[in-house]
Amino acid sequence: MKYEQAVNNVSCKKVLNFFNKKLSFLDYYERQNFKQICLWEACKTFNPEKGVLFITHLYTVLKYGTLKEFAKYKRFAIISVGIFKSKEIDSNPLPCNVYDHINSLLPIHQDIIEKRFIIGLSIIEIASEYNISVEECKKIIAKAKKSLKNSLTDS
Repeated sequence: MKYEQAVNNVSCKKVLNFFNKKLSFLDYYERQNFKQICLWEACKTFNPEKGVLFITHLYTVLKYGTLKEFAKYKRFAIISVGIFKSKEIDSNPLPCNVYDHINSLLPIHQDIIEKRFIIGLSIIEIASEYNISVEECKKIIAKAKKSLKNSLTDS
């Protein structure tokens, strides 16, 4: 289906409006842009030979696009709140300041620990970001965890 036809299609408009509630974490303009991008992507990837209606295909693209967008939003919210290097940690009743120990790690170890345990990226995603093997990434995480454990037990 062509994009111009899809934009004017009443059924497509209903499907797009259905996702307004699911995309409530975005502001109005971001929501509109996201829906237009998904509509364009659905038009581009639609294959009528598969025997699927365009509306069903559009719904699937919106559904998985929404899940991806929410995951990005959640990661951004975690980073923007500054959980990793927050000064609110001082009010946390920990026996010692864990973040001082994290800051004593090598910078690459800090980044990988942050991305793995704070942001929640998979080891494969982290390895591809740093252009290292998955096994090397696992070794770095293990080494960082071991040094954190040692520095925490010493203090």
